[in-house]
Amino acid sequence: RDGDDAEVLLLWSAGDMAKSMFHINKLVNPDERERAGESLRKMRLYASTFACRRKVLLAHFDEKHPGDCGGCDVCAGEVESVDTTEDARKLLSAAARTGERYGAHYLVDIVRGTLTDKITERGHETLPTFGVGAQESRKYWLGIAGDLESGAFVYRDEERFKALTITEEGKNLLYGRRDFRSVRRVGGRKESIHTQETLTGENLTLFEELRALRYEKAKEIGKPPYVIFPDKTLRALAVIRPHTGDEMLECPGVGEKKLASWGELFMEAIRAFEVAN
Repeated sequence: RDGDDAEVLLLWSAGDMAKSMFHINKLVNPDERERAGESLRKMRLYASTFACRRKVLLAHFDEKHPGDCGGCDVCAGEVESVDTTEDARKLLSAAARTGERYGAHYLVDIVRGTLTDKITERGHETLPTFGVGAQESRKYWLGIAGDLESGAFVYRDEERFKALTITEEGKNLLYGRRDFRSVRRVGGRKESIHTQETLTGENLTLFEELRALRYEKAKEIGKPPYVIFPDKTLRALAVIRPHTGDEMLECPGVGEKKLASWGELFMEAIRAFEVAN
């Protein structure tokens, strides 16, 4: 490691969880099966958490971290937690009313009111849940199904053509004994401006001034500089030079929380630099 910022991309899906769980359930040794299931559960929580990912990761190794690392997508404000309780219940209701015999795509057709041949053959267009989610896209509903699966509210039965089966926790959600939240990315992926080669001339000078300001404030609050903003954010600020909160939110690593804490201070430094130069 050279001490510079790095980007990490985690690719996963609820389907990965289902396939892994299918093989885990085939393990003969019950202790090994339990350990493997617990490891998979922890991986699922890490991938879908709305907590600081650095804190969660270090906790796995029995190390403590206060959170607010400033580097992960959660702390940078790039994801948000959305209450999707009612929509989750609609999909679970469709699964329950059809005897938990069908997969996610079929259930999505029901809640979206898609009149396919199979739905009419089985009379499922008469269900109370038929068409209750017509205003949302297919992609949205498949996302809800994936969130339910990754959260262990349902599991995909590989031996019954991937039918979604409701777990005990899923029943608690369906019958109003708990709520449900989904983690969603805020807007699209922000432009990544993080290479040293991007900065020349005045941009490089401004970047160094912003680094000095960050170091000064980090000393005041007793935290590492990257907790305020990582270098890639300072590089973006030096190039974009935002003057408003909306403009600053376009920079990678800046979310509502960072904007509220540090936005005005750094925008003022940018304005002062432009006046002086």
